[in-house]
Amino acid sequence: METNGILIGHDRNYAEELSKHPFVNVRVSLKGYNEEKFAKLTGAKPEGFRLQLKALENLSENGVDCHPAVMVSFSSKRSLRNLIRRIAEIDLKLAEQIEKEELILYPKVKENIRKYGLRYLRTVVSRFGMPSLGLSSGLIIPAMVRLR
Repeated sequence: METNGILIGHDRNYAEELSKHPFVNVRVSLKGYNEEKFAKLTGAKPEGFRLQLKALENLSENGVDCHPAVMVSFSSKRSLRNLIRRIAEIDLKLAEQIEKEELILYPKVKENIRKYGLRYLRTVVSRFGMPSLGLSSGLIIPAMVRLR
């Protein structure tokens, strides 16, 4: 199942219901790496990003198989590292299972990037190179993303 997670983050009952189905995997698609970038990319209220992270927490706490997918096309290495740390605070396993989403530059997408003054960072994907991250717990996440 794919979702932006906002309803699951707002109401944990959705996660509880999903936990009754053992063969469900939930892919939570995160747009942006923080509240500000989420709002810029989606036009939605910034708190929607916190609800996406809360969805991951609710799903994880209810034993639902899930993983985050992150739009990396507008993210720097530093911003991605910060997001990975936030996800690791929810559940280290989730941080190890991040799936990267890359933007496909269709003509309309290019037009919208220009229209909204977004900075597309194509090179982040190729230069990102799976960095190791030292977390406060002393654990190391050896890869930024795992392709599914």
